[in-house]
Amino acid sequence: MSNDAIEQAIERDHTEAEEMLARGAVTAEEAQRWPSNVITRAVGVQDQPELEVVTGAFEDSDIFVLCSDGLTRHVSDEEIRQFVTTRDAQPASVALVELAVERGGLDNVTVVVVRPTRRVAEDVGMSSSAGQGLPHSQYLGVIG
Repeated sequence: MSNDAIEQAIERDHTEAEEMLARGAVTAEEAQRWPSNVITRAVGVQDQPELEVVTGAFEDSDIFVLCSDGLTRHVSDEEIRQFVTTRDAQPASVALVELAVERGGLDNVTVVVVRPTRRVAEDVGMSSSAGQGLPHSQYLGVIG
């Protein structure tokens, strides 16, 4: 979120249906009928998990919400925006998990709220020129 609005949503389920759709092996209609619980990536299954990395600049006021579809199936983008812009990271994460569970989310409701801040190099143990403006995470919220 940037300037109190959702700037970019990066969505990609790591399911068999999504991967087959991306390869053109099934149509969007067929993918909707495919079992959605056949996942192709999970943390803790392999020694070296395959990661997706997205890079770019951020403003000090930006808020990043990393979440599973266990949240987005039950809570709207607008509700997520309201929770994370009016609460600190920890309470926002907890409240979003609780709201999703209240609404029927019983499987994998995961929420991480990150508010990046900039620290001067001395705060991270670097020479003053090496890490000027280096970002760090203010708080990684709750994974429920």
